[in-house]
Amino acid sequence: MFMRLMKSQDIDKMQPIISACKWTANFPRNYYINYMQHWPHLCIVAELKGKLCGYTLAKLDRGMEGVFGHISAVTIKAEFRGRNLGSRLMAQMEMEFAKVKEAKYVDLFVKETNKNAIGFYEHLGYEIHRRIPFYYDDCDALEMRKTLARAHDTPQISCNAEKTKNS
Repeated sequence: MFMRLMKSQDIDKMQPIISACKWTANFPRNYYINYMQHWPHLCIVAELKGKLCGYTLAKLDRGMEGVFGHISAVTIKAEFRGRNLGSRLMAQMEMEFAKVKEAKYVDLFVKETNKNAIGFYEHLGYEIHRRIPFYYDDCDALEMRKTLARAHDTPQISCNAEKTKNS
């Protein structure tokens, strides 16, 4: 299984995956094209033997707290769930966001009723930031956030251990 940048011809291949998942919103073709034009490095598909297994769409945004990454969609075909594919796609997105010096965190919205997704995101280190009433037609959304980790933010540990003499 490998990941690559999304192409416009992938949009039609994504439709059966989107339609089969009750949690994934289906958008017009132009929505996906817009993402690919503005944030091509944040539109990733996963393939196995030429078959689309999943995808993610994300973008950079700016709010009152500054620049942040927003994951708009992560969808994995049912038969490929539980194989760490979602985690790999999320890690790829977080790595791309971390390259943007000003970006402080990643956020995403999830239906409050989608307990599996909430648990998945919590496992990846996301925390519930706030509830957004009436975001979806049938329920509220939870905004979940994760602070971006960067190599220069991590304290360096010295390895200058003293040599001891055994007697």
